[in-house]
Amino acid sequence: MNNNLPNTDRSSSPRILTIPKEILHRILSFTNPYEGPFRILSRTIPSEVRKYPFVKYRSTDGRKYYTSEILVLRQVCKDFRRMVPHLDFWYLEEFNFTRLVEFRRNRSERSQIGPFLSVLFNDADFADALGRRKVEWSFESLEEVRGVIEGIPLFKQNARTICLKWSSMDKDDFSEILKIETEIDVAIDLLSECKQITKFSAEAAHVVPLSKITSSFPHLEILSCPETDHFDGSLSELRHLKTLYMDINPEFDSSAWTAKPFQPSPWLPIQSSESLTDLTLTYIPRQEFLGASATFFDIPSLHQFTNLTSLYVTPLSPPLVSFLQQTPCHLQKFGTDLWRSFVPISLARETFTAPCLQTVRQFSLSNKWYDEDKADSEDELDFPAISQYWSLVFDAFTWSLSDCVEDLHLNVPLHVECCAFLTRMVKLKSVDWDGSDYPYFGMGSGENAEEMESALAKAFAGFKEKPRFAVEPKMRAKRFGLQLASGSPLPIHVSVW
Repeated sequence: MNNNLPNTDRSSSPRILTIPKEILHRILSFTNPYEGPFRILSRTIPSEVRKYPFVKYRSTDGRKYYTSEILVLRQVCKDFRRMVPHLDFWYLEEFNFTRLVEFRRNRSERSQIGPFLSVLFNDADFADALGRRKVEWSFESLEEVRGVIEGIPLFKQNARTICLKWSSMDKDDFSEILKIETEIDVAIDLLSECKQITKFSAEAAHVVPLSKITSSFPHLEILSCPETDHFDGSLSELRHLKTLYMDINPEFDSSAWTAKPFQPSPWLPIQSSESLTDLTLTYIPRQEFLGASATFFDIPSLHQFTNLTSLYVTPLSPPLVSFLQQTPCHLQKFGTDLWRSFVPISLARETFTAPCLQTVRQFSLSNKWYDEDKADSEDELDFPAISQYWSLVFDAFTWSLSDCVEDLHLNVPLHVECCAFLTRMVKLKSVDWDGSDYPYFGMGSGENAEEMESALAKAFAGFKEKPRFAVEPKMRAKRFGLQLASGSPLPIHVSVW
């Protein structure tokens, strides 16, 4: 027998299967839908698809399709098929199954996720692995919710976190908005069978049904509703809430929808007055509806929350500032947005002197929704008034909070002269100052940020432990849709850490 003949034994394992399973697990993890390096960057693939790892193939019917790399791996061999359900990305809170299918351009195509999940969960080992290990779930459609409930028997028993991320393809389509609102209600009804939910999030929902959430998930500890148009009902019956994030930021253009008044009855979780420690309440509508914010904040109920340690509220108003002056809370974190046209400097000063803020270690100040956004061109901005306002703001908060703040987060216009005020903050350890969306002051032609570097270095010269800082210019050639002339203020980002 000739021993030099090649080995044709098909039963021998491929070399990749001889690698220790721990290492092979790491290798296969590179194909996850979020960070996989093997991404298809072909120009023939829609841009929405390119950011996820898809491969193209031709089916027996002659048509071309895209499919997720991870689904291809499951078909390679039994070993891969057994290993894929245990890759880490399945168990991330932000993962949802729509990442595994070709991007859908309309809601009718997205509805095909149901049949896809039915086929996927026919693999009993895969469904069992997800049901046992995955506790954090994210959904983008009602079909996805139904598919998981029907296909994963242990989902109802082991789910702890639910995130709904519905989004409309056309924010001006009132009928579609109403359909999404109905779908969210149905999804919450279906998910109410999960008896151990402690964290719930509804992102970019048009109307959040608070009473339905309360009755469906009575053990909630964390509730987050960012970028919400409106809400109905109340959270008054929740008894275990520790963190509440409610962000009202309507985008729908219908005045009848946006101007919908808040109910005068209490809506805050007053039964959780002792357990709630982290509260964020932001109301960012168009200027003409700012008056509705007083009802949104539910000031009478707000006084009952005496154990708060973290508070972010916007916009400031006299009733809200009165609450800050009276509450016995000892805050560790506080943040707000200041709008020059809505928050006069006198109100800002009164805010910073509140007793509850004298223990704050992390202080955040933003101008994110600033009134200058309404200007159609740079010529319409009142630069002297903007400069004076922020000089007075810096003077006020650095004086009142000089002995407590350690971490300072600023999303406001860059102002060289304001750097000197930071010298007062003797416990300051880190500063993050982002002025990239605003005009700047005292920075010459805007070609670099040397003026800010110099001013910050001078401000921290007397510190025993000087904060490290770096200045990163982020130039933008255009603002307000117009080309800026030479020497015009350009946004620059400054990070100090």
